[in-house]
Amino acid sequence: MFIGEIMCLFVFEFMKWRKSKNEYQPVAEVEDQPENQETIYDEIDAKAELTGWKQVLFLIPTLCDLTATTLMNVGLIFVSASIYQMLRGSVVLFTGIFSTLFLGRKHPAYRWAALFVVFLGVAIVGLSSVFQASESAARPTSPIGVFLVVVAQGFTATQFVVEEKIMSKYSIEPLKAVGLEGFFGLFLTVAAVPILHFTLGVNGEPGNVFDMYEMYRQIMFPQVLWAGFGIMFSISIFNWCGLAVTQNISATSRSTIDTSRTMFIWMASLALGWESFKSLQVVGFIVLIYGTFLFNDVVSPPFCLKPSVHLEEVEPVADN
Repeated sequence: MFIGEIMCLFVFEFMKWRKSKNEYQPVAEVEDQPENQETIYDEIDAKAELTGWKQVLFLIPTLCDLTATTLMNVGLIFVSASIYQMLRGSVVLFTGIFSTLFLGRKHPAYRWAALFVVFLGVAIVGLSSVFQASESAARPTSPIGVFLVVVAQGFTATQFVVEEKIMSKYSIEPLKAVGLEGFFGLFLTVAAVPILHFTLGVNGEPGNVFDMYEMYRQIMFPQVLWAGFGIMFSISIFNWCGLAVTQNISATSRSTIDTSRTMFIWMASLALGWESFKSLQVVGFIVLIYGTFLFNDVVSPPFCLKPSVHLEEVEPVADN
């Protein structure tokens, strides 16, 4: 994951180099620029550029991402995939609450309703698997697993909100932001692997999760290696798009759109024959899409939830 993200840093530097090569502009064209051109540049430069040691700020969302991913993977061991998917939908609620508490955003009633509709849609999708699974095949659900997955959603929401806070205060390209998170994440992971191996791995059963040599052996399997390359490219594009949404809209909008990817995973699974068609899942996805569209003002809210005056989200207040 972090190797894929750090690739964005190389792409960013390449694009920056290409831009510097094409910066020449004839004097005549500069003189012919519209009068409001300086105003446009003033707006762009209103935020200080994130450079130097300030870039370490992205270590915070990196730690949140690393913690959330670890907790979710461990939690998945103790709960079924359907319960796991249902619990993941709670990230929209956490993000909505955190953005209100820490960013000063004020959502009108219909947007809070939309967040609950998104969560309901994900819950219906998960319940469809619970209802149609046989008792013998069902994996017992442990409270520990539920707790770990829910806490992980809190860390994911924190990651989204911190990213929005940083990008609202400083000027930084989403591509560079993803690359910085990849750099910090890769550094932490590379540092942690040998430490965990020599403290926990050598004292456990051969082939345990902290066994560094077993990890490298499994990575070298062709299927795992090629899947890893695919994940690297997909996660870099996915996180770049996610941060672009955070920068241009909001962290809460990103969380609703992020949750909607469940539908595309389901469609791909159906096409590959990995999953059977369940009508209740279709209902869940319709509810999920409606909630996402409602929050992002693609569709009008119901009459009972319409604000008397159209309210916009309050812009986050940047600290001076």
